[in-house]
Amino acid sequence: PLSAAKRNIFINLQAFLGIFIQGPLPFCPTKAASNTDTALGTVPCHTENSTYMKKTILFLTLLFTGTFALWAADTDVVKARLEGNTLKVSLTNTTTFVAFQMDIDLPEGVTTEAPVKGVRLSENDFVLAYNTINTTDNVVRVLAYNLSNSRISGDSGEALFTMALSDRGNEPITLSNIIFADATPAEVDLPDATATLAGDVNRDRTLTVNDLIALASIIIGGDTEGLDLDAADVNGNGTVEVNDLVALSQLLIN
Repeated sequence: PLSAAKRNIFINLQAFLGIFIQGPLPFCPTKAASNTDTALGTVPCHTENSTYMKKTILFLTLLFTGTFALWAADTDVVKARLEGNTLKVSLTNTTTFVAFQMDIDLPEGVTTEAPVKGVRLSENDFVLAYNTINTTDNVVRVLAYNLSNSRISGDSGEALFTMALSDRGNEPITLSNIIFADATPAEVDLPDATATLAGDVNRDRTLTVNDLIALASIIIGGDTEGLDLDAADVNGNGTVEVNDLVALSQLLIN
């Protein structure tokens, strides 16, 4: 049997949940356990206890599911970066996917060659297709799928594919309408992404000696306000260090 203190805690918890489930409390002590428990005997009794308990369980299930869904959505992220005139698109994911599509908005006058599959698609025998779906706005749609139900899993952040561009242009390259399909099948819409120009540390869309100075400042622990730390990782190895300074110097010379 529950002690008076435990009964009070349980009743208070049910009262809190009752605000959300909008129903009477399922716990109903029938009599006081002692003279000190007299107040417990005034708790209203209900015969439909199982119904209200189901409501409580449903509420907790929905709360947990919603929290998990928000957490999962934040951990499935597509990123894009420009390395010279090559666009590299990668995925960091906790959800397992079997297909995806996305639209790449290219600057005016920029053309692209056929996308090249990265390791994650090559190892799982994916078909990678693309087509310009809007010639006026220069929008290219990329589609990946497979016929053997292979899946994109893990959390590697490795490149899904790369695309060689005729030029990187002067305007940002954005990825939109990003849709991944899991094995259910069900769609998961991912946030839009803007391609980072490797080496464009000061975010002016051009590579100059100013980026070199800004990168050197980052490496020695200077102020990073207004600077692009992703772009500072010029060689894409996940850290900003002297090797990035060398890589950026080579880009400026070439």
